Amino acid sequence: MSVPKILFILKHTKCKNTFCVFVRKKTVYKWEFLCYKNMSYEDTTGLSSVGTGSPNHALQPFFGAVEPQYQKMLAEDKFAHETYNLPKAYEGKNKHLENVLDYLITKEDDWYTSSVLPWVLTDDLSVKWDIFRFNKTLMDLEPHQGVPRYVTAERESRSDRLVRRGLAFIIEHGFYKTDQGRQHYLMNLRQIVDSVNETAYHGVIHALLSSKNHYKEWERQHGSTVTRPGQLLRQQRRRWGVVQKQERGMYILDAELKDQMKYEGVSPNVWILPSKMSIYMTMVPSAEVEFYRKGADAAANLEKGPDNLLSFRGSKVFETRPFDIDFIGEPRDLLVRERQIGEYFVFPNQDEVGAGNPRDIYIYSMDTDNFVKMNYDQCSDIAQANARAAGVATGGDGTVLLLRPFQTYNMASGVLMKGGLETGMTAHGHHDFMLTDDVMHKVHIGHYTFYHKSIVKQPKNLILAEDIFAHSYVHGEGTNLFPGVENADAPAEGSFPTELANDSFTRDIIAIWIPAGQYVLQNPLDISGFYNPQTLDVNNSTLDNSQEHYPNAAAYAAALGFDRLQNYGNNDSFLSPMRHLNTVCFQGHQQAYDPKKESFSKITVNTGHWGPNVYPGCRAVRNGENAFLKDMEYEKYVVGGALA
Repeated sequence: MSVPKILFILKHTKCKNTFCVFVRKKTVYKWEFLCYKNMSYEDTTGLSSVGTGSPNHALQPFFGAVEPQYQKMLAEDKFAHETYNLPKAYEGKNKHLENVLDYLITKEDDWYTSSVLPWVLTDDLSVKWDIFRFNKTLMDLEPHQGVPRYVTAERESRSDRLVRRGLAFIIEHGFYKTDQGRQHYLMNLRQIVDSVNETAYHGVIHALLSSKNHYKEWERQHGSTVTRPGQLLRQQRRRWGVVQKQERGMYILDAELKDQMKYEGVSPNVWILPSKMSIYMTMVPSAEVEFYRKGADAAANLEKGPDNLLSFRGSKVFETRPFDIDFIGEPRDLLVRERQIGEYFVFPNQDEVGAGNPRDIYIYSMDTDNFVKMNYDQCSDIAQANARAAGVATGGDGTVLLLRPFQTYNMASGVLMKGGLETGMTAHGHHDFMLTDDVMHKVHIGHYTFYHKSIVKQPKNLILAEDIFAHSYVHGEGTNLFPGVENADAPAEGSFPTELANDSFTRDIIAIWIPAGQYVLQNPLDISGFYNPQTLDVNNSTLDNSQEHYPNAAAYAAALGFDRLQNYGNNDSFLSPMRHLNTVCFQGHQQAYDPKKESFSKITVNTGHWGPNVYPGCRAVRNGENAFLKDMEYEKYVVGGALA
């Protein structure tokens, strides 16, 4: 969190004093600075402009003027120099501080409540609005005196309630007598203003992310039908880390989303991006900072850095920041969330590599940022232990399937939208400030409350670009094997079933024994053996889900607990509080022994979310460390890798 500017504490233009106070004059929006350096608490001659009459009280600059009927009381209270009790005239509702806070809150708003969902003052506690949708259609052929067909429209009424929020402060009696005390008072007000704005800014992002996902729903109902496994999660895979996969990935994404919104008659003008991503877009692409490609603008781009990204292809660009939601000193960016992807690997049969040659394979590990050899014999022993627990026959010339479904990354998303009141608002109202006194502890207590809610009225005016930037790797893409279960009724310590209840897994790979004989592996496969109905629904799929994705999948699912994982992946909402565990795995990059070349050069290309460019050193890219994936051109010499 950036350190806010303290607008109350400024240098006076004449006396150069470092302590001056902002005081309201006759109207809410006309302000002046008053210097307090040489003014005692009795000296109020310089404050005549803020009072309604005389005599004046030393608390008037801080708590405001009082009604004429309280003037005599203030004159008497003026002599209570020992206790500095709060005069009765100030107890209760304080309109002066309400106006001060209300003005400062709405005056200092950032892009969240100015350009995206602007402030709107309301006296209501609930907000209602209507959404009209006119169905597009071609005009009919109509003969003379024919009956025309009416245009069709739909109206949807919605409402939302504002939420009451509040903060309080405590300040000692006699605070106004010292510079430190007056500063403490002003800092309390400053803290309330900052807290209100932080709450509002957090509410704006939360409202955008939790609103109805119009375009995802449209894609689910009317998008291209998935008719074969290779099309499953196609859009998700294509957009995963698109900013890092290629230099112009963001340009392609922007054009694609704007075209999608154009169909709905929406012209977006704002991009909201996560922290760190602006650095990537302005400093990493060589086209932006190399003279021979960008010309004289390259030097300026290097100089400006992230500040250069004020707009992108005609849209204003705003970068979010983390919010300390749980007050534990660990701020969280709402656009960043943990996401899981999965891969699988298959050891070759002995016939494929030739008698006496190794059946080992190499796979990539994010933990080591290199290819790691997976020993066939070791994996086979563990796989057969799992097979015995599932009641699957072992022995013979079978093979081993390696499942790595819980590769976890912190993925960042972006929001492309049309900012302003046409899309939504940040409603606020019923601002209330009350003062009281605690004579036992000799303190004044101020309590501020208001009602507030950020509301998206037109969901089609924004589109959520999910998981477009890999912020950092978390876990799950190493090469540590879960021990074999052996007995489903009493699974071995550390095996997969014993870790199901944990928040995260300590290992990465589950080994599955596939008996000898012909077999077919689906790509992608679900480790439970069948796709989750929710996965098929989201992808508008007509896939046949009656055949097991790998031999004896149902038996393994029951013995190892794969069938229980289906319950953790049903909710696809962005801010879902539910635990998400991935079960879908794509063929991952692996290198097997090639007897012709006598080396581990038989490559199977990765078909999953990160695409074909898997190599030692790619961890930096996947961690968002200012680089793009290199094109390895595996397609020139690869064997296998095509999706089914």
